[in-house]
Amino acid sequence: MRSPMGTGPGGGTVTATLPAYDAPSDEPAMLPSRAVPVACLAVRITAKVDYAVRALVELAAVAPALVRARLVDEGVARELAGRGIPAIAGLRTALACARALRAKAGDPKRLREIAATAESAASSTDAVGAWLGEARAKAILREAGIAVPEGGQADELDDCLAIAAEIGWPVALKLSGPGVRHKSDVGAIALGLDDEEQLRTAHARLAGSSLAAGASMLVERMVAAGVELLVAARRDAVVPALVVGLGGIWTEALDDVAIVPLPASPARVETALRSLRGAALLAGGRGGEGVDLAALAALGARAGELLLERDLDLLELNPVVATAAGAVAVDAVARRRRRRVPGRG
Repeated sequence: MRSPMGTGPGGGTVTATLPAYDAPSDEPAMLPSRAVPVACLAVRITAKVDYAVRALVELAAVAPALVRARLVDEGVARELAGRGIPAIAGLRTALACARALRAKAGDPKRLREIAATAESAASSTDAVGAWLGEARAKAILREAGIAVPEGGQADELDDCLAIAAEIGWPVALKLSGPGVRHKSDVGAIALGLDDEEQLRTAHARLAGSSLAAGASMLVERMVAAGVELLVAARRDAVVPALVVGLGGIWTEALDDVAIVPLPASPARVETALRSLRGAALLAGGRGGEGVDLAALAALGARAGELLLERDLDLLELNPVVATAAGAVAVDAVARRRRRRVPGRG
């Protein structure tokens, strides 16, 4: 029997050859050819199911197989699952599974590394730890060798002016404290201040903010323009992971990210960066200058290491500005893990 499966992930029509099992004329079947690396099954079964089950089991012996859950009843789905053939809900999901099955099998050593990291990350922790202010988070980055803008922390206006004079104009002025996050959204930042008058005005505005209580001022030299990215290491996924993506503050709108389970080497991070839809920007698309991809990948890998070394739940660098000269973490937030107290929770 030959029957069309429909359009596969790469386009075109896939047909099946199952000479040993003829479907009844009132039960249309769509089965993939054994020549296809992944067998993506969509069989409509309403009555006589033995022929289809036997066909699927035989096919699964030579190629990975799956069946659309909507097209089989619960009993058939259980029987197939017992024979190693999962029932997948939805054609789109089934095709995504088929694409995944075509991928190269995971490296056992790499999988053991991920599992070991996940086990370590899951032990002896409670739900949420304390947030760190940006100045403290950047001190951790600086100690770890991750580039951050030149600058300093102060409370009084005169001290902010002195820092600006030392590092050079233009500068950025920010509120830094555990409760200050998403500065652009809450107006806790002033960028591109070119002289003392502008810094005085910005300082007065930020000092009068409701967020200023318990926060200090962070004065930093503006960095050169470049490609803005998100680099975030976090423990709240299935396994600890590094997220890299384009867009800076527009990351959510662009929805162009890649996820690398930890530990993540610079080579793995670079591969993830090259997989982004907007990766041409990193290579200097439309006549622009390419960024130092090796430096950007090294920054991402180091961020992942810091999450584990410093016992953090989250380390988010957004934006990271990448240029041909390197990569700089312009903004940073971090949250510590909170340890369980023995005998509680």
